[in-house]
Amino acid sequence: MIAAVVLAAGGSSRMGKLKLLLTYHGKPLLLHVVDAATASQVGRTVVVLGYGARDLRRLLFGKPVEILLNRNWPRGLSTSVKCGLAAVSQEAEAVLFLLADQPLVTSEIIDRLIEAFQASRAAIIAPTYQGRRGNPVLFSREMYPALEDLQGDQGGRVLLEANREKVLTVEVASAAILRDVDTPEDYLDL
Repeated sequence: MIAAVVLAAGGSSRMGKLKLLLTYHGKPLLLHVVDAATASQVGRTVVVLGYGARDLRRLLFGKPVEILLNRNWPRGLSTSVKCGLAAVSQEAEAVLFLLADQPLVTSEIIDRLIEAFQASRAAIIAPTYQGRRGNPVLFSREMYPALEDLQGDQGGRVLLEANREKVLTVEVASAAILRDVDTPEDYLDL
Protein backbone atom coordinates (compact mmCIF):
# COMPACT_ATOMS: atom_id res chain seq x y z
CA MET A 1 0.00 0.00 0.00
CA ILE A 2 1.23 3.48 -0.87
CA ALA A 3 0.15 6.27 1.48
CA ALA A 4 -0.10 9.97 0.75
CA VAL A 5 0.79 12.57 3.36
CA VAL A 6 -0.41 16.08 2.59
CA LEU A 7 1.79 18.58 4.43
CA ALA A 8 -0.54 21.43 5.40
CA ALA A 9 0.74 22.66 8.77
CA GLY A 10 2.95 25.62 7.83
CA GLY A 11 2.46 29.16 9.09
CA SER A 12 1.97 30.91 5.71
CA SER A 13 4.39 33.59 6.93
CA ARG A 14 5.39 34.82 3.46
CA MET A 15 1.74 35.07 2.40
CA GLY A 16 0.70 37.01 5.49
CA LYS A 17 -2.54 35.01 5.89
CA LEU A 18 -3.69 31.39 5.81
CA LYS A 19 -2.84 30.64 2.18
CA LEU A 20 -4.47 27.22 2.00
CA LEU A 21 -7.89 28.90 2.22
CA LEU A 22 -7.16 31.00 -0.88
CA THR A 23 -9.14 29.82 -3.87
CA TYR A 24 -8.08 28.73 -7.32
CA HIS A 25 -10.90 28.12 -9.80
CA GLY A 26 -13.37 28.49 -6.95
CA LYS A 27 -11.81 25.86 -4.70
CA PRO A 28 -9.41 26.33 -1.74
CA LEU A 29 -5.78 25.44 -2.52
CA LEU A 30 -5.76 22.65 0.06
CA LEU A 31 -8.71 20.88 -1.55
CA HIS A 32 -7.02 20.77 -4.96
CA VAL A 33 -4.18 18.73 -3.44
CA VAL A 34 -6.44 16.56 -1.28
CA ASP A 35 -8.71 15.80 -4.22
CA ALA A 36 -5.73 14.87 -6.42
CA ALA A 37 -4.45 12.50 -3.73
CA THR A 38 -7.79 10.83 -3.11
CA ALA A 39 -8.45 10.41 -6.85
CA SER A 40 -5.08 8.69 -7.32
CA GLN A 41 -3.92 5.14 -6.66
CA VAL A 42 -2.81 5.87 -3.08
CA GLY A 43 -4.36 3.54 -0.54
CA ARG A 44 -4.62 6.02 2.32
CA THR A 45 -4.41 9.80 2.55
CA VAL A 46 -3.52 11.71 5.70
CA VAL A 47 -3.46 15.48 6.03
CA VAL A 48 -1.13 17.05 8.58
CA LEU A 49 -2.54 20.32 9.93
CA GLY A 50 -0.97 22.88 12.27
CA TYR A 51 -1.40 26.61 11.71
CA GLY A 52 -5.06 27.38 11.02
CA ALA A 53 -6.08 23.80 11.77
CA ARG A 54 -9.61 24.69 12.91
CA ASP A 55 -10.44 26.47 9.65
CA LEU A 56 -8.72 23.88 7.45
CA ARG A 57 -10.38 20.96 9.26
CA ARG A 58 -13.79 22.36 8.22
CA LEU A 59 -12.75 22.18 4.57
CA LEU A 60 -11.95 18.50 4.92
CA PHE A 61 -15.31 17.46 6.37
CA GLY A 62 -16.62 14.49 4.38
CA LYS A 63 -13.34 13.91 2.52
CA PRO A 64 -11.91 10.36 2.66
CA VAL A 65 -8.82 11.46 4.60
CA GLU A 66 -7.39 11.10 8.06
CA ILE A 67 -6.65 14.44 9.73
CA LEU A 68 -3.61 14.74 11.98
CA LEU A 69 -2.76 17.73 14.17
CA ASN A 70 0.91 18.62 14.45
CA ARG A 71 1.14 20.80 17.55
CA ASN A 72 4.89 21.14 16.97
CA TRP A 73 4.53 22.78 13.53
CA PRO A 74 6.36 25.99 14.62
CA ARG A 75 9.50 23.83 15.05
CA GLY A 76 9.67 23.24 11.30
CA LEU A 77 8.76 21.02 8.39
CA SER A 78 10.47 17.95 9.84
CA THR A 79 7.83 17.76 12.59
CA SER A 80 5.05 17.44 10.00
CA VAL A 81 6.99 14.85 7.99
CA LYS A 82 7.45 12.75 11.15
CA CYS A 83 3.82 13.22 12.22
CA GLY A 84 2.53 11.98 8.87
CA LEU A 85 5.05 9.16 8.63
CA ALA A 86 4.20 7.88 12.12
CA ALA A 87 0.55 7.53 11.09
CA VAL A 88 1.24 5.39 8.01
CA SER A 89 4.63 3.73 8.46
CA GLN A 90 3.40 0.40 9.83
CA GLU A 91 1.22 -0.43 6.83
CA ALA A 92 2.66 1.55 3.92
CA GLU A 93 5.46 0.20 1.76
CA ALA A 94 6.05 3.77 0.56
CA VAL A 95 4.84 7.24 1.40
CA LEU A 96 4.27 10.10 -1.00
CA PHE A 97 4.65 13.57 0.50
CA LEU A 98 2.51 16.25 -1.13
CA LEU A 99 2.80 19.98 -0.47
CA ALA A 100 -0.60 21.51 0.24
CA ASP A 101 0.31 24.68 -1.66
CA GLN A 102 0.76 22.94 -5.04
CA PRO A 103 -2.79 23.03 -6.43
CA LEU A 104 -1.74 22.13 -9.98
CA VAL A 105 -0.42 18.67 -9.09
CA THR A 106 -2.83 16.09 -10.50
CA SER A 107 -3.78 12.53 -9.70
CA GLU A 108 -2.09 11.56 -12.99
CA ILE A 109 1.25 12.90 -11.75
CA ILE A 110 0.80 11.04 -8.46
CA ASP A 111 -0.07 7.82 -10.29
CA ARG A 112 2.98 8.18 -12.52
CA LEU A 113 5.23 8.25 -9.44
CA ILE A 114 3.44 5.29 -7.87
CA GLU A 115 3.76 3.26 -11.07
CA ALA A 116 7.47 4.10 -11.25
CA PHE A 117 7.88 2.84 -7.70
CA GLN A 118 5.95 -0.35 -8.37
CA ALA A 119 8.10 -1.07 -11.43
CA SER A 120 11.48 -0.16 -9.91
CA ARG A 121 11.20 -0.41 -6.11
CA ALA A 122 13.60 2.57 -5.97
CA ALA A 123 14.15 4.09 -2.54
CA ILE A 124 13.14 7.58 -3.69
CA ILE A 125 11.01 8.60 -6.68
CA ALA A 126 11.10 12.28 -7.64
CA PRO A 127 9.36 14.00 -10.56
CA THR A 128 11.22 16.25 -12.98
CA TYR A 129 10.01 18.72 -15.56
CA GLN A 130 12.50 19.70 -18.25
CA GLY A 131 15.27 18.37 -16.02
CA ARG A 132 14.23 20.32 -12.89
CA ARG A 133 13.26 18.26 -9.86
CA GLY A 134 10.03 19.08 -8.03
CA ASN A 135 7.34 17.71 -5.72
CA PRO A 136 5.65 15.46 -4.67
CA VAL A 137 8.30 12.90 -3.76
CA LEU A 138 7.81 9.23 -2.87
CA PHE A 139 9.98 7.50 -0.25
CA SER A 140 10.10 3.74 0.18
CA ARG A 141 10.15 2.01 3.55
CA GLU A 142 13.95 1.85 3.25
CA MET A 143 14.03 5.64 3.77
CA TYR A 144 11.74 5.78 6.83
CA PRO A 145 14.61 5.86 9.37
CA ALA A 146 16.22 8.79 7.53
CA LEU A 147 12.88 10.64 7.42
CA GLU A 148 12.47 10.06 11.16
CA ASP A 149 15.91 11.61 11.74
CA LEU A 150 15.05 14.92 10.04
CA GLN A 151 15.33 17.98 12.28
CA GLY A 152 14.09 21.58 12.24
CA ASP A 153 12.81 23.10 9.03
CA GLN A 154 14.09 20.25 6.85
CA GLY A 155 11.99 18.11 4.57
CA GLY A 156 12.82 15.30 2.21
CA ARG A 157 14.95 17.50 -0.06
CA VAL A 158 18.02 16.94 2.12
CA LEU A 159 17.57 13.18 1.71
CA LEU A 160 17.48 13.50 -2.06
CA GLU A 161 20.80 15.34 -1.97
CA ALA A 162 22.38 12.88 0.47
CA ASN A 163 21.14 9.77 -1.37
CA ARG A 164 21.47 10.70 -5.04
CA GLU A 165 22.32 7.12 -6.02
CA LYS A 166 18.95 5.97 -4.62
CA VAL A 167 16.84 8.54 -6.47
CA LEU A 168 14.87 7.58 -9.57
CA THR A 169 13.64 10.64 -11.43
CA VAL A 170 10.48 10.50 -13.50
CA GLU A 171 9.97 13.10 -16.20
CA VAL A 172 6.44 14.52 -16.23
CA ALA A 173 4.82 16.73 -18.83
CA SER A 174 3.75 19.48 -16.44
CA ALA A 175 5.47 22.34 -14.62
CA ALA A 176 2.93 21.81 -11.81
CA ILE A 177 5.60 19.95 -9.83
CA LEU A 178 7.70 23.13 -9.70
CA ARG A 179 4.97 25.59 -8.72
CA ASP A 180 3.90 26.31 -5.19
CA VAL A 181 2.14 29.29 -3.67
CA ASP A 182 4.23 30.98 -0.98
CA THR A 183 3.78 34.71 -1.60
CA PRO A 184 1.05 37.09 -2.79
CA GLU A 185 2.97 37.29 -6.07
CA ASP A 186 2.90 33.49 -6.45
CA TYR A 187 -0.85 33.56 -5.92
CA LEU A 188 -1.38 36.32 -8.49
CA ASP A 189 0.78 34.41 -10.94
CA LEU A 190 -1.30 31.27 -10.38
